[in-house]
Amino acid sequence: MTNPQELVQNLINSSADAPYTITATDNGFRMTINIVDAKWYTLLYKNGIKKTFAIDAKLNEAKHAAVTTDTMYELNWQAGADVQNLAPQLGAKVSMQKGEIWSYKAGKQYGVSESGQVGETASWKFSSAEAKEWLDNQLKTNGWHRAMGGTAKGAL
Repeated sequence: MTNPQELVQNLINSSADAPYTITATDNGFRMTINIVDAKWYTLLYKNGIKKTFAIDAKLNEAKHAAVTTDTMYELNWQAGADVQNLAPQLGAKVSMQKGEIWSYKAGKQYGVSESGQVGETASWKFSSAEAKEWLDNQLKTNGWHRAMGGTAKGAL
């Protein structure tokens, strides 16, 4: 079994070949995946979307448990012209979910890319189950396991 510092370093090393970024925190680590970060143009608007999923883990060395809380962030924005009022328009929508998140998301956006090409400007597929499975396998390899955090337990 590894100690918390060795575990975090092993996760950082293992994530080099995975779509996840592991960063050390004061009492554990954060595992992040940027699902999509895209910008594109439509006839009257410039649009953007950013989706991020993170697992924050506090390490309990006595139990060799990574107590986790999931967070999903999403930002959609649009800037352009309101045709009816002939006025500039800017809008944004931000959402956040926190707890034990089970999510599958897929999507495509079409428009004009910032380089001027017309067509698909963004495509994404994400499964929180795949991210958690990767983390569970890495923890098991190091003699640790994942446990539900207080936010998720409180929701049950």
